[in-house]
Amino acid sequence: MKAKLLGILPWRRNADAAPAKDDVVSEAKAWFESAMEQGASLELLLPGEGDQMAAIHGTPYQLRQGRVYMEIREHGVCLSDLKNREAIGFMGVRRDGKLSFCRFSSNLLEAGVTKLGFRMAILELPRSMEVLSRSTLRIEPVESQSVCAELWAAKLLKSGQEGKLDEWGPADLVHSNEESQLRIMDMSASGMRLRLSPTIIRQKMMHGLSFQKGRRFFLRMRLWDGSQSWSAPLVLFAVIRSAAVADQGQAVDLGLQFIGMASQGGEGELLWSRLPADGVPVLTDWVFQRHLEQARMQAQLNPSV
Repeated sequence: MKAKLLGILPWRRNADAAPAKDDVVSEAKAWFESAMEQGASLELLLPGEGDQMAAIHGTPYQLRQGRVYMEIREHGVCLSDLKNREAIGFMGVRRDGKLSFCRFSSNLLEAGVTKLGFRMAILELPRSMEVLSRSTLRIEPVESQSVCAELWAAKLLKSGQEGKLDEWGPADLVHSNEESQLRIMDMSASGMRLRLSPTIIRQKMMHGLSFQKGRRFFLRMRLWDGSQSWSAPLVLFAVIRSAAVADQGQAVDLGLQFIGMASQGGEGELLWSRLPADGVPVLTDWVFQRHLEQARMQAQLNPSV
């Protein structure tokens, strides 16, 4: 069936929008207005029969009478089959200087090709939206989201060695695909929670390590990008902010906060700087992408959530 021709002009943003009652703009509308100003990408997942889940990628360009108009860049289903379909949406939007992750449910009302020749879709403005700050997103890395981590107790390094990675020697704690002395319970752009067994803690304490609050560690990490490669090493400075018994006494959870990050200087020297307020930039993006992947997976398994 040939897609319906729709005469929607992309530059007429909010041209016919009715004024909000008492000048109160809904939170969802405010997020979409910010998304349009920034040209943010919008992804829609369309639940289908069984485990089938089609996806649409595009950009919102107009709000009018409780509807969102989006230009479609990619679509995994015929445009004529989009009408009256339920959709689960995702987008990243910056507001008040912070990038946030938005998730919502809506209905596709219409789709087709405009008189200007681009593909578009119309969806209902969501009544509510789940919003999480990108810098505070936390995920639990899974097998396909591997992290390699090495930790050195700061108190065991000699004065001046903090800038010379090649002098740190073997790591005091290791987490990798080949060897793991700990479990990464969750990660964010500004910290991570580690779980260690009492046996490992006793062994490490015998070698001079301490796991009390306030103890500091140097940390080197590599992140799997979800496709075929590892990231360049991240070298960070962290402090233990919490230590608590977990798993019915079978483990101890350590909450680490990242407080510094290193860049490579001349002759391999590490140059240390304070951590930005919104966390480690590379880790911020990595956690956001992994969170989006997990949200897609959850939407496929349980579209009603």
